[in-house]
Amino acid sequence: MRRGAKLRAAILLGLASTIFATGAQAEWLKFFTMVGGSVYFVDPDRIKFVDGKYHVWIKGDHSRDRGERARTTMMMVSINCNASSMRMLSVTSYDSYGKVIQSQNQPDYDSGYEPITPDTMVDTLAAPLCSKNAEPEQ
Repeated sequence: MRRGAKLRAAILLGLASTIFATGAQAEWLKFFTMVGGSVYFVDPDRIKFVDGKYHVWIKGDHSRDRGERARTTMMMVSINCNASSMRMLSVTSYDSYGKVIQSQNQPDYDSGYEPITPDTMVDTLAAPLCSKNAEPEQ
């Protein structure tokens, strides 16, 4: 089985209890809902293993979260499984018309990684990625 196929299978199995595919967004899978109503999706086909870390694109839908100014957010998170840490590499927020209201990019240096807080969105995503069965072949 190819490395990408193994990874996709591990993500789907690991998040099976909380994931469902949406009709209009077939490639994006729901994996987390915030208390305020924001819903987060991941596309397993876009998960990359780069220099010992996973780079994951996350899409946030804030249309039901009155406390959030942005309607949609696209984020790239780098997850270092060996150190149980993460770093936000890219965040772009869009208003309800699709106009960029904020954008920030960070280079992927080894410094600047923060511990993954338990029971958070990133922890939910990192758990199946960092499980022993999901480690990519080197």
